[in-house]
Amino acid sequence: HCTEEPTAPAGAPTGTAMVAAARVRLSCLVPLVWPAERAFREAILRTYGPECDNLRFFVAGDGRAAAAGGHGGFGEVIDLRATFPRLPRDRQEFHRVSAEGPSLGSANTIAKMLHMLLWAADEHGRLGRLGRRRSASEVWWFCRLERDTYFLPENFRWLVATRNLSTSEPHYLGVRQFFEVSRFGLIFNDGGPGIGLSEGALLRLSHVLAKARWLDDGEPPDFESCAFAGGHREDLMLAVCLREAGVGPSALTTDARGREWFGIRPLRRSAELAPPRL
Repeated sequence: HCTEEPTAPAGAPTGTAMVAAARVRLSCLVPLVWPAERAFREAILRTYGPECDNLRFFVAGDGRAAAAGGHGGFGEVIDLRATFPRLPRDRQEFHRVSAEGPSLGSANTIAKMLHMLLWAADEHGRLGRLGRRRSASEVWWFCRLERDTYFLPENFRWLVATRNLSTSEPHYLGVRQFFEVSRFGLIFNDGGPGIGLSEGALLRLSHVLAKARWLDDGEPPDFESCAFAGGHREDLMLAVCLREAGVGPSALTTDARGREWFGIRPLRRSAELAPPRL
């Protein structure tokens, strides 16, 4: 649940931060299975979607350029296989309802997420070359979101502004997970609450993805090197690819009191997490 703490750090120049936050442009990127998950798209368009500056949904279908239209590209459904035909097609069983569900080594989740980010990097660069950016003063950030992420775009803008984060520098924002350090020596940002990438991080990542290899069918990823692989651990693989790009998860999403801007805890359990009454 991305960016749950909108409080500025002590001493932050509120007026300056508000101006900086207004310049932040968000590209919201959401993978879906189409048309089975059409309802998720409709829910996002009714809720936080309009607060994104760009909103796109990504599927791996039959290779058509778009599965559903959107005004000026906003809210459109992009079929990644139109650009990346090697990407395996979506199947409903690829996408688990929860982490407790069965994990399929043949699932396209890892490869699909990496190609979504590669598509976003290519499109952002293409628009820049065509001079279609609205203003040189605007700064773009890219939020990779789950279909059920509870996302507050205004809080993400506030995070970036109050921490004085430059999008030209490589920033990888999210809720850090440490439980795979013993196996892979890797800290990664959990995908559930959403992951934010600066323009600088996305550019570096795209260079790594352009050279990443495809694993053979049935070959499990070792999470030592960036690869287009089968399986569900896309957030872990993203961290592997970013590590190759020289980008690690930022500690700036947690303040000195341990409060996080990204929360992994379900909202339905919020009552259990309330502080004790004295």
